[in-house]
Amino acid sequence: MAKKRLRKKQQAKKNIQQLKSTGIVDKKKIKELKNDTQKTTALYKKEQRKITANERATIIKSFGYKVSDHSSKRYWSENRWSEWVASERKKQKRDERKKDAANENYLLIFWRDKTAEGFADTELIARYKYQYKYMDNDELLSRINHYLRTPKAQGAEIGTTLCVIVKGSQRKQYIKFMSHMSESSMQMSDINDWILVYEGKAKRYHDLLLSIHAVIRLLYDASERADFINTLIDKMLPRINRNMARRLAKDLGWRGF
Repeated sequence: MAKKRLRKKQQAKKNIQQLKSTGIVDKKKIKELKNDTQKTTALYKKEQRKITANERATIIKSFGYKVSDHSSKRYWSENRWSEWVASERKKQKRDERKKDAANENYLLIFWRDKTAEGFADTELIARYKYQYKYMDNDELLSRINHYLRTPKAQGAEIGTTLCVIVKGSQRKQYIKFMSHMSESSMQMSDINDWILVYEGKAKRYHDLLLSIHAVIRLLYDASERADFINTLIDKMLPRINRNMARRLAKDLGWRGF
């Protein structure tokens, strides 16, 4: 009997705590319900459900949604709710990365055949990159250095190049403009016939070297090859990745940086 009375007393104490947590402070009401575990539990669960719904409403708003459009989610099971929140947070991070990328600077390197007789196209650039992509950085640097320091005119094509820095949000439109093709003839126009060789933030050294190597091989005149490297190291790379500019200048033994 003593144990039974003790358990009853302990349960009553627990019921009182739950009643108070639901906002019931009236002593008469508490006295009336403290020994009714079923009603107390029902009131407690109802209040907890309300608290959870309010907390979830705040989270729904934080994702930028109207609570009225996602009202049912406030009462989902914990597992289902947690999965939805995790999914939304991933989506939010992706959106943040896209927003950051839109505001970041990108380096674009273009090349084009400056004669009217050339047959160079995007496949030529792709072929040069694929042909040498298995070379390591030292081998690529050695080849680039060879062509930079060979005074006589030589090159697979007689081309010219253009390097620009654009915002991430502008790069697709800029590339489309620079490589515009006639809708009637499907041939590149005389003015906007540039071929994209590189697009990025100069974070992957090997990709950058592949693009530099392709351009170097497609420039016929030695002075043009030197001008291209000077522009890249002195003016372009420092604006998006100064460390990469230093690394390239050091590896090529290039002056002025």
